[in-house]
Amino acid sequence: MKQDEIEYGLIYHNICPRTRESEMLLERVRQRFGLDSRGLKLMAGAAPVLVKRLVQRSEASYLKDIFD
Repeated sequence: MKQDEIEYGLIYHNICPRTRESEMLLERVRQRFGLDSRGLKLMAGAAPVLVKRLVQRSEASYLKDIFD
């Protein structure tokens, strides 16, 4: 199997303390992905959240950059 054929999953784990910067990041994520308040609450929690599964490496890398 070629490297670009491997499928990845993108998991977000909020380890940041509740700051204005972390709230701004979550607001950008909410807008970009069209999350409702329930989805945003999941992202703001302490448990890891599966954001997207079965993505190719290029898309996983792009999505990772959004969260960095």
